Amino acid sequence: MKEKKKELLGALKKRLDGNDVVENQVIKLALKKLDGARDDGWGVYYSKSGRRLVAAKKTIEGAYAVKDETQEICDNAFWGCAYLRSVAMPATVTRIGDEAFARCLSLESVCVPSSVEEMGKNPFVGLDSKVVNCQSAAFAVDAKILYNADRTRLISCMTDASMIIVPKTV
Repeated sequence: MKEKKKELLGALKKRLDGNDVVENQVIKLALKKLDGARDDGWGVYYSKSGRRLVAAKKTIEGAYAVKDETQEICDNAFWGCAYLRSVAMPATVTRIGDEAFARCLSLESVCVPSSVEEMGKNPFVGLDSKVVNCQSAAFAVDAKILYNADRTRLISCMTDASMIIVPKTV
C-alpha cells in the first residue's frame, strides 16, 4: 500500500508543471488529502492539527465560518470558490496566504481580524475593496489598494481601474 501511495504522489507532483490553474488546484488538494488533510463536512480541508485551512472545494456556497483554532488560511485556500458569499475568520488567524480568496466572484464580505500580521501576495485578487473589511493594524486600505501599515509594500489592488497611482513609499 505504501508503494502505491508513493507512486501516486510522484505522478501527481509531476502533473503540477502544467499551466491549467484549476487542474493544479485539484492536484494540490489531492496531495493535501493524501498528506492527512481532513474535511470539516462543508468541503473545507484543514491540516491534521486543525491550525491551517488548506483548501476548500470549489462548490462551497453561502456563508462559511472558519474554525476557531485556525491560525493560517493557506495559499489559494478559497481560490475560485464562485458561490461563496461571506467568510468569517476567528481572532486566532495570523496569516492569510497568496491568492487565498482570489476569484471568489460572489464574495460579498470577508473580515480580516485584528490578529492578522502577515498576508501573502494578492490574497483578494478580483475582489472589490467594499468586500474586504480589514481590522488589522498591520495593514491599510487606501484608494482601493491594500498596503502594509507603513505603505512600503503593495499587497493587493482591489479595483478594476485601468490606472492607479502607487505612492513613492512602495
